Amino acid sequence: MPATKPTIITLTGPSCAGKTVLANRLTATGRCEEGISVTTRPPRAKEIDGVHYRFLSQEAFGERSANSELLERIDFGGYWYGWPASEAERITAAGKSAVAVVEPRGVAQIAGACQARGWRLLTVFLDTNPELRYQRLLTRLLDDYLGAPPSVGLDALPVVRLIGGYAKRLAAMAEIERGWRDAWDYDRVVKDFGADTETAIIADVLAADAERPVL
Repeated sequence: MPATKPTIITLTGPSCAGKTVLANRLTATGRCEEGISVTTRPPRAKEIDGVHYRFLSQEAFGERSANSELLERIDFGGYWYGWPASEAERITAAGKSAVAVVEPRGVAQIAGACQARGWRLLTVFLDTNPELRYQRLLTRLLDDYLGAPPSVGLDALPVVRLIGGYAKRLAAMAEIERGWRDAWDYDRVVKDFGADTETAIIADVLAADAERPVL
């Protein structure tokens, strides 16, 4: 039976902490579904429009924001990201909790929107050791580079921009994201998310979600 009020689970954590993995695992339980965010960022290698993100122009993103269609909107790494209210409504209509992967500024915005609408909210922060996170980021960089045409060299403009973008991500991981843990009073904090802990973590998140009152 569909919930009478939308239920949102936010997942927050530093880059490459495992947020996407946890979102996928929660979706696989059949009780949750990750909402599709919108972004002005260009697609990475293997990303599909309408599956991983909805990729928008600056103008289209601005129009959605002006029409109050986004529960949150943030500027990160030189691009805009947003989470549509329609995603929470669509997923809840199917009787599931909506999962949103957002940074702390997004959590604050979504919390305010949920309180104004009387929606349920569960906030989760997850992390893993820094060395593993850096390894994952460098693997993404390699995947994106290998996805470029074979004739494109390291000095080609698209590759220069790609490397520049990842350099900004590394700087953010070192300088900005380290303060994210204390940026919000999260309902659940996961200190070491990994293959050996994910089953217990998923069970805990689902149990906490079921008990979460309407704001």
